[in-house]
Amino acid sequence: PLVDMFRTKRFWIVTLQFGIGAALAMVALTLPTSKFFQLSLAMFWLMAFSSATHDIAADGFYLLAMERHQQAAFVGVRSTFYRLSMIAGQGGLVYLAGHLQTTLGSVVQAWVYVLILLAVFMALIGAYHVWALPRPAEDRAVRSGRGVLTQFIEVFGAFFRKPAILSILGFLLLYRFAESQLLKLV
Repeated sequence: PLVDMFRTKRFWIVTLQFGIGAALAMVALTLPTSKFFQLSLAMFWLMAFSSATHDIAADGFYLLAMERHQQAAFVGVRSTFYRLSMIAGQGGLVYLAGHLQTTLGSVVQAWVYVLILLAVFMALIGAYHVWALPRPAEDRAVRSGRGVLTQFIEVFGAFFRKPAILSILGFLLLYRFAESQLLKLV
């Protein structure tokens, strides 16, 4: 509800891309410190919330910015790039860090360089989206005359009043459970 209540979805997308880039840079800066574990964990926590909020804004934005026939094609493109990013993140970046470790002789320095590279990449994506993302007229904050807390509780409560909400939540929580357990075994 907060994404819809404050600012536009476009604003959230671009701002959170810069925020994730900054958090990646902060992780890189914390690695050489003595409290790297606590500090990097805090930054990863911030990135997790930023990423989830970005996903919410992006899901709403493409519905506003694209025609119906484009939306179906976009889901395929988005899924493809999600899978490619998983391969790049779990394979390519780890390989790059390993190669840098061999070259530099330091695991920490290798990961610092990889995380800085990712931070720059996210900042470039944010800068590109400042310029490239459309500005649909429907993309605006939706606020009623009521207070922010009251409106938030109303929207949150409406979600839990949906018919068959327990079945929906069960499906959402268990949809990929078997796959995730199988991947751990493999």
